[in-house]
Amino acid sequence: MSKILGKQPPLQDSAPSFAEIRELANKASLNHPAAPQIAGNYPLPGTLEAITATAPSLERHEHYLWAKNVLQTYSAEEEKRLQSEIATLPEQERLQLEFRATHRTLASRFHLSENEAQKLTTGRRGLQFHQRAELSKVLYGAAGIAWLDLGEIFSARIEIDDLSSERADSPHARVSFTDERNHSQRIVETIDILSSVRNNPACVGHPVIAFAIRHWQRVVQARRLFERDDIYTQPPAHHSELAKVLKREFGGERDVEVAKSNLRAIGTALTKGSSMNAHSKELTFFLVVQDLELEKSPLRTAWERLHASHLKKTDEKEATVSAVEVYLKAHRTINSPLPIDKVIDFLNTENAGDKFVGFNENDESQRRSWVVFQHAFLAWYWPELSPSSVQQYLETGKKESENINLNELYKPSLLSPTGNIGNILHKVLTTPLLRADSRIILPESYKANRSRYYTEPDYTNPYSDGTK
Repeated sequence: MSKILGKQPPLQDSAPSFAEIRELANKASLNHPAAPQIAGNYPLPGTLEAITATAPSLERHEHYLWAKNVLQTYSAEEEKRLQSEIATLPEQERLQLEFRATHRTLASRFHLSENEAQKLTTGRRGLQFHQRAELSKVLYGAAGIAWLDLGEIFSARIEIDDLSSERADSPHARVSFTDERNHSQRIVETIDILSSVRNNPACVGHPVIAFAIRHWQRVVQARRLFERDDIYTQPPAHHSELAKVLKREFGGERDVEVAKSNLRAIGTALTKGSSMNAHSKELTFFLVVQDLELEKSPLRTAWERLHASHLKKTDEKEATVSAVEVYLKAHRTINSPLPIDKVIDFLNTENAGDKFVGFNENDESQRRSWVVFQHAFLAWYWPELSPSSVQQYLETGKKESENINLNELYKPSLLSPTGNIGNILHKVLTTPLLRADSRIILPESYKANRSRYYTEPDYTNPYSDGTK
């Protein structure tokens, strides 16, 4: 494609950095920003020149006409009364009122200034899809929750390229945005679908991947229509080899073959990707131990109850363990993933937990530090590990975990994972997909060279019937 289009135009001139754009996105809101507390001599921040520095030439004219029309709604008596009331306000209250009026923002800009809105528009032009998605934010209100899409990812167009000969085993998707500098052009990002899934199986939930799967599913579902006799298979045409070729190429049979092949390839990519990105045994062990939440578990409580202040020197080990068990059951933690029975079994096991119970010959408590007690339990829980191996696994696994964000998608758990829909959706959208080539710019009227291309109807557009 790049050979046909020629030289790729630059997507950024002097655009702001991604950090600056993200800061603006975080500032955006559905509510008018509150005026700050003004102290001292009460200087009003901001100047007219700063506010209108980047305003288009006719926008000031529009503001003037709007303000003139608003002023005409006030009678001379009302204007005089309002001026008098403003003059009698306490200075702090009056200056806050003037600040809000001078720095009034519009809901259509999500209460960013003209300069900030223009900076955001210019800056996001050079961003990739996942970076645009990072500009999204969730706002909570009394009536519900709003998803603020400042990267305009909801306006992205997805096109599937899977029928050309070069895409037979490597389907691509083109994600494009309208060029905000030239609305007759689109900025296009080409995604390698199968490579993206192999690289990160979780991205199968990404809208681009999900759309491709949905398309192939619909083609396979419609295979019976393609298998029916048509003008190419009716006598005498069905006796011709050319008729068979035409039927396969233009009657939809090849579409079905491609769709089935791509669906199988997606399944294979999921399996291989999961194996390729498997955690090491040390990281897996660390995650499982994190999942047990030992700091808040009955094991921690049992260790605390083994302190000398809670024990009687005359009690046998069995009596001490029974007393700990009674206490644990009386103060049961409902949601603990570690059962009380396992803790008691550990304390009753010879050369494992029992060596921490009671007193030694010098009437000193045999309880050791929490770390030693914890490592001994884990070595008992996984007999193939020794306490020293447990420490080594935990240290190595912790270092490896620093390279992944365990809390960005779901509560780290291999036993009972939980998640929040908003966090999951944000994570899926901000996951980078593997690009097949550099971004390019295409005319707005460009369509993929696919005569039987079909997309889901745009139900927000009354003029869209789903066909192209």
